[in-house]
Amino acid sequence: MKVEEGSARIGGFQVEYAGYSDIGRLRSINEDDFLLLPDQGVFCLADGLGGLERGEVASVAALKSIETLLGPKDRPGGVLFRKKKCSLQQMINHANSSVYKRREELHLNTATTMVIVQLLDYGFEVAHVGDSRAYIWDGASLLRCTRDHSLVEELYRASGFSEEQLLQHPQRHVITRAVGAGREVKANLQRFDIKIGNLLLLCSDGLTTMLNHAEIESILRIYHGDIVQAGRVLIRAANNAGGRDNITVVLLHIAAADCH
Repeated sequence: MKVEEGSARIGGFQVEYAGYSDIGRLRSINEDDFLLLPDQGVFCLADGLGGLERGEVASVAALKSIETLLGPKDRPGGVLFRKKKCSLQQMINHANSSVYKRREELHLNTATTMVIVQLLDYGFEVAHVGDSRAYIWDGASLLRCTRDHSLVEELYRASGFSEEQLLQHPQRHVITRAVGAGREVKANLQRFDIKIGNLLLLCSDGLTTMLNHAEIESILRIYHGDIVQAGRVLIRAANNAGGRDNITVVLLHIAAADCH
């Protein structure tokens, strides 16, 4: 399992961050990946599409392009926070161009989902393409920040199917928008306020197809103050539920910054 944990001062907050990516119980390759750039206040997750060729090529290319665009970390756990250089849509565009170029070079039918969070002075922006998600734990409940670009999400909005019905739908894995699938892609972008004590969760569908909203919420209700434990418990719970896909989670805990 890929693991990265640390803490950094970002804007007006001290942020503890952790990323975990597990192959799951049935897959032979992990097509998920994550990128944590605390010096930039940027945290990304990508899930290469398993129904296409070499999904891991797309997810790695997408995240590498973001790192190249923003610049690597100055040092592990660094405290330097730079004002953002470019918009989240520009980051998505750069990732899309990189993946599409790899797709053409290697003659592969490959693409990836992506969700990116950028922490600002007193809030955060989120951009996503596909069905990788962002959530916020506000101290009382788990709120979903993104809506999937998927066939079942469109069915959910149109027909009022329950979450349980959608999880059993035969076309539940059909994505309607992905990074690298075409020359251009449009991300959904939103901005949210953030408060001390909040927790942000980014995850691939390997988590959300194994655990429903209430199950994820119940875990975070117990472990929201300890994201290392929360991340490991989420991975273990998804594997215990079947682990049919790769499972990746990125968690950010927002605390008060030390004034000294």
